[in-house]
Amino acid sequence: MRQQHDRVPAAQPRLCPATSPPSATTASRATTASPATTARAQSAVADVDCGPITAANGQKLRVVAKGSAAGVAGCTEAIDVLTVYFQRGSEGQGTAHVLTVQGWRCSTIDNGVTNEVLTGCEKSGLTIAAVNG
Repeated sequence: MRQQHDRVPAAQPRLCPATSPPSATTASRATTASPATTARAQSAVADVDCGPITAANGQKLRVVAKGSAAGVAGCTEAIDVLTVYFQRGSEGQGTAHVLTVQGWRCSTIDNGVTNEVLTGCEKSGLTIAAVNG
């Protein structure tokens, strides 16, 4: 008959041979990432050049799907949305010609400093733009 002090200890979890437990220094470093570092890691999705497009005024532009923490828009959708926006932009509201196209909120602004016209659309954290190119 076994006495209580003879009890066999419960099995301890084993570490993979190539793994060792993190040191206190490593653990503290892992939990002290700055918000800027975290934001960069989350927005590490690269911009995608989707190709050329012609604006309503005949200007040749490039469609860019901007990378963000939400991901990146597909090029076909980006080109389709901006094409419709350029065709219907005069229907937009205000001096920025704000218009919703296929769920995307699009607008065009003249930044006034470099005489560059900026056209872009946003939807669910994604951004597409028509840029000089």
